[in-house]
Amino acid sequence: LRGEVEGALGQRLLLAVTDSGAEADPRGRQSDEAWRAKLEGEAWGVHAGADYQYTGLNFSSVANPTLVTDREEAGLDLQTSLWLTSWQLRLSQGHDNVRDKHQLPRTSEWKMAPTATLALPDLPALTLAYMRSDQTVERALEMQPRRILTQGGSAGLSYAAPLWFASLVPAYQLQEAIGPDSETDTRSITFALGLTPAPWLTVSPSYTFTRTRALATHTITDSHVPTLTARVELVPGLLTFDTQSSYTTSSDNKDTVDTTTLAGLARLTLSLKRFVPGGIAPAVSVRADYNRTTDRLVATNRREDYGVFLIFDVF
Repeated sequence: LRGEVEGALGQRLLLAVTDSGAEADPRGRQSDEAWRAKLEGEAWGVHAGADYQYTGLNFSSVANPTLVTDREEAGLDLQTSLWLTSWQLRLSQGHDNVRDKHQLPRTSEWKMAPTATLALPDLPALTLAYMRSDQTVERALEMQPRRILTQGGSAGLSYAAPLWFASLVPAYQLQEAIGPDSETDTRSITFALGLTPAPWLTVSPSYTFTRTRALATHTITDSHVPTLTARVELVPGLLTFDTQSSYTTSSDNKDTVDTTTLAGLARLTLSLKRFVPGGIAPAVSVRADYNRTTDRLVATNRREDYGVFLIFDVF
């Protein structure tokens, strides 16, 4: 068995934007916590893992500004292999409104995601995936759906060679809301490439295009997400530099959405494994994060976050 436990405390100072600039919000500072625990093991050829995550309503992290807050979730993962195939299953149950404030709605979700992969020698691997999510809403607000059913699938092809790999994954998803009724479908395609021109260098660009349609209003929203990751071993087994970046643009045909998001990080990691006996692998990292969101329609929605972190890993 192998277990992990992670906890974090966050605090933020609230500011109110006025005509004269930013002023301290009367609510002052907000603080909250986030927790994650995981236990995994293997028996009779099946790898199993159970996890639990809790993120408080007022938790905020500069290191992960897109983190979903006010949510509690537990999940089970199963994985096994048979001949040239591998099988995975993810089951999870979660809800928001973690403090169960009765004046607010609470959305509970059950999710199932099976995946099967066929890998024939010297041929691209085929991966088929299905996802079904069933959300129910307690104390729903006016015009808020009481139930949302989402299901969809993808069929991906991937091929790996000693110096490169490539993958292509088209996907489709349909979402049906009940009370009031509405339907939305989403089509996407992702292309990823990995290059290893030298043993100490890896570069991985990717691109995702997503089109979402609201069938009742005929609103179409397009998103483009190019990403780039790179890893350089400056001193093999001792000092590593890696970076990740993405640029997201979203717009619709009704001129109600027009945003861009730039996100990136750079990290320098010093591995201390060679200096420590035993099976542990301690490391020290310095990481710089940057995130900027721009709304071309509402100038006040612009947001910029950045931070520098010193991280100690024990295992």
